[in-house]
Amino acid sequence: MKNVKLLMKFRTKVVDCSEASDWAEARWEWVRMGRKQRRSEKCLCGRNILNVFFVTNRKTRMMVPMGRGCLNKLFKVEPVVNVL
Repeated sequence: MKNVKLLMKFRTKVVDCSEASDWAEARWEWVRMGRKQRRSEKCLCGRNILNVFFVTNRKTRMMVPMGRGCLNKLFKVEPVVNVL
């Protein structure tokens, strides 16, 4: 249940920081910026993270910190399900 809440919080924050109004579109506005930095910071989802990745929105130019788990969720390509 806690992971579901973190996922929903993360997706909401990504959309809030984007021009798009839904997750499916908003996630494509973001690009990973360079390497990770080793320092203590808070991820966009609210978790404390040690290995920080920064991502930037191509449209809003907003840069946000992100942990590896959320980074993977943002850039993961979701499978397409064909229904015949």
